[in-house]
Amino acid sequence: MRFVMLLCAMICVLALAEGCESGGDKKEKGSAAPEPPPPARLEGTYWKLVDLDGAPVVAPDADGGGEPHLLLDPNNKRAVGSGGVNRFSGSYTSDNNGALRFSPLAATKMAGPEPMMKQEDKFFAALSATTGYSLNDQTLELKGEGRTLAKLDATNKR
Repeated sequence: MRFVMLLCAMICVLALAEGCESGGDKKEKGSAAPEPPPPARLEGTYWKLVDLDGAPVVAPDADGGGEPHLLLDPNNKRAVGSGGVNRFSGSYTSDNNGALRFSPLAATKMAGPEPMMKQEDKFFAALSATTGYSLNDQTLELKGEGRTLAKLDATNKR
């Protein structure tokens, strides 16, 4: 009987010690600020268009189709994405010194709401005029004509 009581006491002590240890880990993890995501890479990142020629992007609505975005595939140097209404694809070249150029892009030819179509035309024109880029954490700036043509934010979409 004494052995059983001793065994029960040891199990209780171990359970309490485990609970205190686990609770301490949770408290330490909860008190630390979340780490920011690592800086995004030019290639292999889903880039969501957020600013076009200094103006915020028109959000897609129920009639407006998809989200304007850009994906650069490093394996075959293909650029694909959406202007918000139409999908596009083409090739690109880039280097580590900030140069970026797109080939003439092929796009579908669907119609959409006028604000989305105007924005899409500007986005396609910005891609065509792009000669360089800058990357700042989670933001990609497309450069050309001596200015920033468009800003895109990295998201976790694919």
